[in-house]
Amino acid sequence: MNLAYVNYAALNNKMVKTIPTPPKEEKKLMKTEDANKIICVLQGRWNASTCQDEKKEMGRLADEVRVADGMKKVNS
Repeated sequence: MNLAYVNYAALNNKMVKTIPTPPKEEKKLMKTEDANKIICVLQGRWNASTCQDEKKEMGRLADEVRVADGMKKVNS
């Protein structure tokens, strides 16, 4: 057995596979202007609500709108 033999092709394949790929940029599903209008409506409903479950749901929905616009979630 030749201990000096190194399979460089196998090493290169392993190295190529370990290089991380940059994350793909997500496409915006709606205009920022439209997202902000919807969030304002949800915020009004959130402010008028006395039920914690309803407030939580309004926050969740607002976050979904933010994600569709490419923004980060605020309520999670």
